[in-house]
Amino acid sequence: MTKQILLRVENLRTYFETYLGKLKAVDGMSFGIRENEIFGLVGESGCGKTVTALSILRLINYPGKIIDGKIFFRSEDLLKKDEAEMNQIRGQGISMIFQDPSSSLNPVIKIGNQISEVFQFHKNLSSQKSKEESLKMMELVGIPAPSLRYKDYPHQFSGGMKQRIMAAISLSCAPSLLIADEPTTSLDVTTQAQILNLIHELSMNMGVSVLLITHNLGLIARYADRVGVMYAGKIVELADVDTIFHNPLHPYTKGLLKSIPKIGRKGKLNIIKGTVPSLIGDFKNCRFFSRCSKRKSICAVGEPSLLEVEPDHKVRCYLYGDEVE
Repeated sequence: MTKQILLRVENLRTYFETYLGKLKAVDGMSFGIRENEIFGLVGESGCGKTVTALSILRLINYPGKIIDGKIFFRSEDLLKKDEAEMNQIRGQGISMIFQDPSSSLNPVIKIGNQISEVFQFHKNLSSQKSKEESLKMMELVGIPAPSLRYKDYPHQFSGGMKQRIMAAISLSCAPSLLIADEPTTSLDVTTQAQILNLIHELSMNMGVSVLLITHNLGLIARYADRVGVMYAGKIVELADVDTIFHNPLHPYTKGLLKSIPKIGRKGKLNIIKGTVPSLIGDFKNCRFFSRCSKRKSICAVGEPSLLEVEPDHKVRCYLYGDEVE
């Protein structure tokens, strides 16, 4: 049975004004996230993953601006909501765990108060009731001795514990969608696994869909149900996780998979030659053209569309579809 679409992004464009011109960080993004699934958005640094997440929550500030597109959350276009309506959706409908918990938590406010204010703002609970719910959330995310640690400040917690606090804050109002933006970037390997397992377990137990943003294909393989591969501001391949790893089609996706270090493999690591193109200005060819070993003359003419080449498998490449030479 096909799951219902919870979030649908259509032709999203978010640009930044620079002294060199418009930087097109997100330039025609389209994808959907279904109910009760973990959708992985993968790509190298600077491809627009975080800007996509911030655009969904309408948190783009000057010099950035959402130029075009639609973002449907439960069939309502978020780009048509005013700020008051978005404040109700943020936290209650869609929550986000940011990359660095140290910069996301207020250093001069006690942890307990930072969790409690979510319940007070969205649920209109009393201070005492908010504290009780906050202690439950701290226990749920694995904070030891929550009644004692409730009065501690962020600097008294380790990086992993701070990220657990962020998870508690993000999940306090049982949102329908949790955006996890590189949630394990600054953590050691053991703590990374603990945090991702925590997010996975809580999302399954609470019925929360997750947008997992990462450049780590190992995390995608372990936790994601479906994957969108992003390059230079656009999705270049979209499929379920098994298809991406066992039948990748786009040359960039293939390059990413070949670049994964493997135990026992000697010699140089495989790399994708060349550099990411500038996102300033217009593209007159495929964005991967300069780095692609499979390029053809048609690839220099214009950008390919995102085509469905088999059920639930889309790719943005002239090697497939009706436009093949």
